[in-house]
Amino acid sequence: MTDRWTFQTAFDDDDVETEIRVLRSWGSFTDVFEDAAEIQTITYCDSPQLILRLLETDENIEIDSLEVVVGDRTPEQYRDKLTNHVDEAYRMKELIEDGRLRIYNLDSSRSILHTKLYRITKHDGSHTLILGSANLSKQAWENTKQTNTVVLFHTDGTSSLDEAFKQAYETQKEDYTTEFMSGLIDELEEIETKDDERERISAWVDGRVGDHDEVTELNKKVTQELDDVDVEIHALTDDPEEADTTVSFANDAEEADEVIEERISLSRRGFDNGSTAFEGLRDYDNTTIKDDVIRTTPQAYTEYLQEEYGIPKMWFREDDGRLVMEGPSRRHGLMADGLPDDPSRIDAALADLEAYFETVERYGDSNDYDAVKAHMFEALLWFFWAPFINKYASRFRDANLTLDDALPFLYIYGESNAGKGTFAQFALSLISHSVVDEPADADEIGTRQVRGLRKVDSAFPLVVDDVTKNKIDNQIDGPLRNYWKNWPGDIQYPGIAFISNNKRPKKWFRNRAKILHFDVFFEGTFKSRHEVGEVIDQDSPVFEWFTYVLGERDIELRESNDTLYDARQAFLTLYDTANREVPEYFPRKPADEHHDTAKGKWHRAHDRGQVEFSEYNGNLVATFNEEMSFDVRSYCRSLPTRMRPEPSGREIEIKHVDNFIEWFGEDPVGLQPDEEANTEEENASTNGVTSRLRRAIFG
Repeated sequence: MTDRWTFQTAFDDDDVETEIRVLRSWGSFTDVFEDAAEIQTITYCDSPQLILRLLETDENIEIDSLEVVVGDRTPEQYRDKLTNHVDEAYRMKELIEDGRLRIYNLDSSRSILHTKLYRITKHDGSHTLILGSANLSKQAWENTKQTNTVVLFHTDGTSSLDEAFKQAYETQKEDYTTEFMSGLIDELEEIETKDDERERISAWVDGRVGDHDEVTELNKKVTQELDDVDVEIHALTDDPEEADTTVSFANDAEEADEVIEERISLSRRGFDNGSTAFEGLRDYDNTTIKDDVIRTTPQAYTEYLQEEYGIPKMWFREDDGRLVMEGPSRRHGLMADGLPDDPSRIDAALADLEAYFETVERYGDSNDYDAVKAHMFEALLWFFWAPFINKYASRFRDANLTLDDALPFLYIYGESNAGKGTFAQFALSLISHSVVDEPADADEIGTRQVRGLRKVDSAFPLVVDDVTKNKIDNQIDGPLRNYWKNWPGDIQYPGIAFISNNKRPKKWFRNRAKILHFDVFFEGTFKSRHEVGEVIDQDSPVFEWFTYVLGERDIELRESNDTLYDARQAFLTLYDTANREVPEYFPRKPADEHHDTAKGKWHRAHDRGQVEFSEYNGNLVATFNEEMSFDVRSYCRSLPTRMRPEPSGREIEIKHVDNFIEWFGEDPVGLQPDEEANTEEENASTNGVTSRLRRAIFG
């Protein structure tokens, strides 16, 4: 009895020979590849070794080039098949570089391509097109006795059936896959010696993703594993009718209606100190570490991360670019699909947000309430922008900018009852669905923790409370000075914010930070604490709408150095969509420049006769009286560094006079050229008497 049945068919008037064939062995399967110049296939293919056999070692098969869409493996899963087979990985790399091999893997473990399709181009230009159950699988042909039935179509290569097969193949390849080894081969192009090349391939086979230390690479692996875990994402909404599900929160897991515990596995194989990495995870529930394999749950891992580094896991998903965060009990979606159709919802959420800033006037004491609210809103812009900081790092590095200058830390200072810690709770709750509601204590943060932040692969910002100027200047200054210098691009670095009762740190830090002054005093009555607490406890979707708007914007290089420009525009978009009037205190320009509390401080000292100005060698010298001798350095630190101030005794020499005059608002000793001075006088006459204005503005 035969295993082949052939008959003539027609597709759109194209003559096609159709064949049904039973395949009982590897040899009968590879017979269909006879005289193949090129093969393209979608198939299960669990073995890279089988591909090498097809292209290199099987004497009965001669194939010029092979392209395989592997329907049942992600790149990481396929790479695992090469463990302890560095030579085979090297041969595959050479075949790819020679144009003889292309492999595409699933871009997500949540997908499976069950299709079995082959496009075989013969040397004479004719095609054999195959549909059926046969896989390029070692398991299918060697470990078990399998029989497959396939349908073969033999064409001249120009029929409508050829075009249909081509489209079916290309569509599935584009929709579901990513190219195997492509990133590695790009890296190898930069390596000069064969020994270094083989060492990099060896590291890649072992699952080490780059030149990172083992903790960094394991945290990056966790990000990839979490990305592949199929869990329900809970996004926050203020409209119950739009909610996909409603949840209740239980402090005790035993009280929960349902606990979902997906598991992730991490191999420490191939690391020099693989036996010690992530040892701290042993103390968490549902975690085992055995034979260099870590098995844990996303919940246990994120608890470990928060305890070890003070932040949860936050990342942008690979498949759709959405911002997500792993919480202790569930995953949170932190980016909306779009803005709500009903503008009143945005209006109400913005009103709730403004209610927090309005507590400044109701319960605080300040010389300039608008300035305080502007500084608070500016700080909130930084918090909302911080998860995107690595996207800005990528854009800025492409433009050859110095990242440490372009990506600011945040430094909030003020007296002890200025509401700084309360603000941190408010901002952290907004960006984390209340998963994080307290900043880290400065006593628990040292050089090791700051260096460790660059290993966690998380976009969530670290906020350090009660930090002293001395700690920044002399204790953690090492890792902070060049925090972004060696950013590798494939690891997320968290932004860092500091909260302090001290004045500004040294010049090097001021050049790398957005410094905001909460110049207000809260009495802290029971009533005020209750009202502020109620505002903080409100569930608000503003952050999810903000991230959607900001995520839609292109990162552009602008004339100004305002890194938060896009964040300002995102908020203005929300106000515009809500048809809500933008508050006067909203910082359309950087609040630390537009509402500079230090400027008022200098003007008050000048008006009271506590400081006098003079000229020396073309520079401006500010001389403070005896009673101000202990405040000179504080006044010097309050000046923007672009003025190049230098303190000496009771004097501050200002070397960039024009910048000081522009900032101060007048030329105190007539150092400007006459035409510039005339312009200043004209401006003064237009706006009234300068001193009267100063008193009105600064008190």
